[in-house]
Amino acid sequence: MKPKKKVGILTYHHVLNEGANLQAYCQAKALQKTLGKKYDVKIIDYRVFNKEFTQWKGLIANFIKMRNPIVNFKRYRKIRSFINNEMPLTSDKLVSNNYDKAIEFISDKYDAIIVGSDEVWKIFEGKYSRPFPNAYWLSPELKCKKISSAASANRFNYEEADKKKKKQMRKFLKTFDLVGVRDDHTLNMLKYLDIEEEKSYKVPDPTFSIKFSEDIYKKVKEKLIDKGLDLNRPIMALVISSSGRKNGLSKNVADYFRKKGYQIVSISMNNEFADFYLQDILNPLEWAHVFKYFDFCLTDRFHGTIFSLQNNISFLTVDHEERYLKIRSKTVDLLEDLNLIDNHINVLKEKDIIEKIKSIHNEGKKVDYDLKLFRDNYYSHLERIKKLMK
Repeated sequence: MKPKKKVGILTYHHVLNEGANLQAYCQAKALQKTLGKKYDVKIIDYRVFNKEFTQWKGLIANFIKMRNPIVNFKRYRKIRSFINNEMPLTSDKLVSNNYDKAIEFISDKYDAIIVGSDEVWKIFEGKYSRPFPNAYWLSPELKCKKISSAASANRFNYEEADKKKKKQMRKFLKTFDLVGVRDDHTLNMLKYLDIEEEKSYKVPDPTFSIKFSEDIYKKVKEKLIDKGLDLNRPIMALVISSSGRKNGLSKNVADYFRKKGYQIVSISMNNEFADFYLQDILNPLEWAHVFKYFDFCLTDRFHGTIFSLQNNISFLTVDHEERYLKIRSKTVDLLEDLNLIDNHINVLKEKDIIEKIKSIHNEGKKVDYDLKLFRDNYYSHLERIKKLMK
């Protein structure tokens, strides 16, 4: 029997972020289904030491400061269990900041390596940032097919990078066989670096391929009832923290909906203005399904936006970082592509968030977003990979 071709996915799978976990999971599942039984698709268990360290540091800091330590630890356990038990990980793993070690770790093992999804090409300077170069840029020396799938450089101001970095970036990306990116910001970076347009294109996030399950919806419903939520009353979700300038906007929005009789919940991160914390009861797949039971969602997260869309609920997506006054955000890119930019607000430009909510939220009225083109475009990208692999 002819041995299976091996495909490795290199992405941010091992982070405490349900959206990041799901993009890796969905990418692997959809790619395996598209390529078929002659291929073995695995998520390469490579992690940057800096990020592993900062995650543990943050978890310990929450315990010391007593910021809902039990809730945070239960969330950590659920995410780790999902990564270890549900993702098709490689049996070997590497945790290292060293680029040469990382490239050696992935060399001569795969017929193709898929980089992405997620912000794998974001470059930051900082003590605990992912160093550059890193494995997500691959290496011109690798002999396998090199492909990116919905990769992003979100928040990276590539024009301000020094000449050495730009030269290295161009050198790495020139050797990719296909360069599928998630947003216009990254597509513009490719043009800026003079990467061939015929192999560069936009790809929707892999989570648009998720298969929703009635069994999981039922399980999530039971968990919400056990938590004390009344499903006969409306629910408003905060998928945003209450730190910094987000404190004021979280309070204003929570107060507005609470006065209207809504129950306020938070998922993913702590928000002090929530009535219920749900992050300790949901694994990442349940997290994707729980949006169905919300009547409105306020989020600053990309995947908070995506799963509001996929579960057909009203939502408002917030940008609040100074960098987005200069750089186009990934959520703006997504919502403009769907002709839903009214569901976005930059609170540094537009101050009255309550009026914005009133303009988009018709209480009691169901919404139905047309996402077929996004799903079709993602699967067309997978077919392009399949063709390249033959």
